[in-house]
Amino acid sequence: MNGGHDKRVAKLEQERGPAARVLFVWRDSPRETTEQAIARRFLSGLPADAQLVICSWQLAGEGENPSA
Repeated sequence: MNGGHDKRVAKLEQERGPAARVLFVWRDSPRETTEQAIARRFLSGLPADAQLVICSWQLAGEGENPSA
């Protein structure tokens, strides 16, 4: 690579913000909603850089699309 290309790549890497943190939240289904599970886990509020993945156990027939 040439020097100009290296400088452009370095500049882009510096300008890019930090990667989002992926956080898993387990929901006590069917007793609590997704919002309640998030509130239970993050008492001080959701971190700004968080990407949430909501998980819960399901019993047979509870899925949104049981034929899939």
